[in-house]
Amino acid sequence: MMSRILPVRVLLSLVLFSLLSACSTSSTNTTIVKKEILDETEKAYESLVVLAATANPVYRNAIENALAEELIQRDFRVFRFKNGDLPWDDKAALRKKVAEQAEETGADGVLVVSFVRREDQDDYVSMQVIQEPIVTGIGTHAQTYMRTTVQPGYYETKNTYVLKTTLFDVESEAAVWRLYSDTVNPGSVEDGAHHFAVAVAAVLEEDIQHSE
Repeated sequence: MMSRILPVRVLLSLVLFSLLSACSTSSTNTTIVKKEILDETEKAYESLVVLAATANPVYRNAIENALAEELIQRDFRVFRFKNGDLPWDDKAALRKKVAEQAEETGADGVLVVSFVRREDQDDYVSMQVIQEPIVTGIGTHAQTYMRTTVQPGYYETKNTYVLKTTLFDVESEAAVWRLYSDTVNPGSVEDGAHHFAVAVAAVLEEDIQHSE
């Protein structure tokens, strides 16, 4: 059994990427905060089972589809579960299901995405006084005066979602690679998932041996 492969909590279904459904005036951005090579190995991971640790099918679909698409473009073989077929309320059964899926597909590893925390920050943008030259009249009768416009101060909210992506080896059941990432101000579920997937897949491609 893969007893250590999936540290999933059912509560993740309520919080994982719930933030992604909120609109924002700022553009989405994902940055890599920290990565860990937990097991120095020459093993190639050509086939991966991808799993977002949430029972919410909308969030699962978004992150798994986006991540699978990016990994496939980088020559990984990717497998994922169908919606609704995982026993989220039973951790032992869930681990068994994941292990069976990995064995059936012949996957080398399981890539698990889990929610870490949400960080909210309100930054105050100070009042701005803008002066704009205005010209009136024609020719020698032209006059210039300055029009003053006051833009009131306002608060700009920054929503940051910290996610953890872990690669588990199927045979040893051990975590071999881990990445922490920040996704800031996603405009939608799909938007946030896409930016997250692009950033994570790019690092995984560099760190992990796979098909050429």
